[in-house]
Amino acid sequence: MSVCKVHAQQTSQWQQSPVSLTAPEQSGADTDYRYLMLETGGSGGMFGKGDIHSNLQSTDFWDERTGWAAGEGGVFKTEDGGLSWTRIMQPALSPARWVRVVLREKNDVWLLKQYHGQARGELFRSRDGGKNWYEVLKGKLLSGHDLQVRGPVIRVLCGDFQSYQSTDSGDTWIAENFGGLLHGTVAISAPGDINFPSGYRYFVLGHYQRKARLIISDDNGRTWSVIGLPGSLPSRYWLFKLFFATSFVGAIGLEDGRVLLTHDGGRTWKSRELAKERPVTALWFDGFGNGFSATENSNPVSPGTALLTTDDGGETWRPFYRGHVQFNAIAGQNHNRLWAVGKGGGAIPNDAVMLIIKSDTVGKTTAGVQR
Repeated sequence: MSVCKVHAQQTSQWQQSPVSLTAPEQSGADTDYRYLMLETGGSGGMFGKGDIHSNLQSTDFWDERTGWAAGEGGVFKTEDGGLSWTRIMQPALSPARWVRVVLREKNDVWLLKQYHGQARGELFRSRDGGKNWYEVLKGKLLSGHDLQVRGPVIRVLCGDFQSYQSTDSGDTWIAENFGGLLHGTVAISAPGDINFPSGYRYFVLGHYQRKARLIISDDNGRTWSVIGLPGSLPSRYWLFKLFFATSFVGAIGLEDGRVLLTHDGGRTWKSRELAKERPVTALWFDGFGNGFSATENSNPVSPGTALLTTDDGGETWRPFYRGHVQFNAIAGQNHNRLWAVGKGGGAIPNDAVMLIIKSDTVGKTTAGVQR
């Protein structure tokens, strides 16, 4: 059985609090990074006792202090960069689970709930940082797969059912059919770096006749066209992950452990292997070649590499963290400061939060991002 190595620690300040930051593995890993492993504060034992926080699915941060995470254990908020978390929403009752949390503004929070095996979804919004909530599109959602907020434009993807969009910050909604180019939706990405003459660029991953398809819009989603993907893709397209760092630099994580990379907006693709026959579970890149990826790592007997890193746009990858943890989402303002969330291993299920920072930025502060 693989054993997680013990690494040298660096004591420093995180959000004005003393912490011990750990260096990644030295076998080729980027030693400029340090990390801190945490969780949202769950506790308890077997047979349903205690307060178990399990399996985070999504995270989003407005700035270096204010962030959210959502999953099977509920919805959580941090105001100290991830050192401590407060549960805002209770766990969704099975078969429901919280699958997405997205910030439109610092206090404008959107939550998407999915009901596994049922034709049902729920979308919630808070305008006051989580104190009060109201349901959006009540009774209309028949699923919940992904949620994208870019300025006043909001899109809710509902798998093989009807998706919806709003162009006025959520006040009114219309059906979104993506030009009839998709029979179902999986994921959406809108980098928002370039305002083209007709609007921002959007990418939507889905399927057409049960084969994976990627479509693109350069006018805020008014018109769509198909982007060619390489042949011989795995059949379980619903497990694919999509992330575009810029309007041209993006990646698709596949369920066979490969990642498809593009640097020209999807005109050409390269394939690189991250982990053999283990699905990619999370992707994050910036526009300068720095990135992180996570792969399925739920085998308690033989844990593998949970997190990998690249500094050449995904051409080569190096192990960053090995151990009993699986990361399902990664968020970051830039490559200097990131958060990865998922689930921990062991007999008692619990969630996992990893804080990742560049060594030379510890203690420094940055402003919130432009949405």
